[in-house]
Amino acid sequence: MLQYYPSRLLAQVVAPSVEPLVLADAKSYLRVDITDDDTFIAGLITAARAYGEEHTRRSFITQTWKMAYDGCMLLSPYWRLPLTLRAPFIVRLPRGPVNSIASVTAYAQDGSSAVIDPGTYTMDAAQDALIYYAPFVAQRVEIIYVAGYGAAGTNVPKPICEGMLAHIGAMYDQRGDASLELPLQSTALYAPYRDMRL
Repeated sequence: MLQYYPSRLLAQVVAPSVEPLVLADAKSYLRVDITDDDTFIAGLITAARAYGEEHTRRSFITQTWKMAYDGCMLLSPYWRLPLTLRAPFIVRLPRGPVNSIASVTAYAQDGSSAVIDPGTYTMDAAQDALIYYAPFVAQRVEIIYVAGYGAAGTNVPKPICEGMLAHIGAMYDQRGDASLELPLQSTALYAPYRDMRL
């Protein structure tokens, strides 16, 4: 299969509506009974999730992303090949796993746009790439998609949640330390889920 890694713009369109962990989970792990630090600990949960997502290059909780890239790879002479010699064209979608494609829009030089027929593309089995089966003309392409393990913390793999807790514990114990790095325990727990592809 022909894969394409375009120069791209990636932006979060809709942020997660919840966190993978609730305050009670973090407080239990930290063995904190008082409420004085509740706001601080809630902030640590968000920070740990954001850092974990950046480290793994994945979306933990359901969220919407837009990937845009210039220059249409689908104008290549590749599409003039007979169907028997032509493999599907693949565009990698970061921050998976991807649950669904909301839209693929092609923009022309004059600024006009056209929504690409969903029947001409599909997701790959790994849920991290879009496969095009038909050519189209565009100067810029925008793909809007929904990614994440699920809409609730219970959908997130347990090792990821444990990795977040370890990170929260380190940040709580060493608050104010600007040199704080991701704990080795978190790194090890995140390792099986980390997307190593750029």
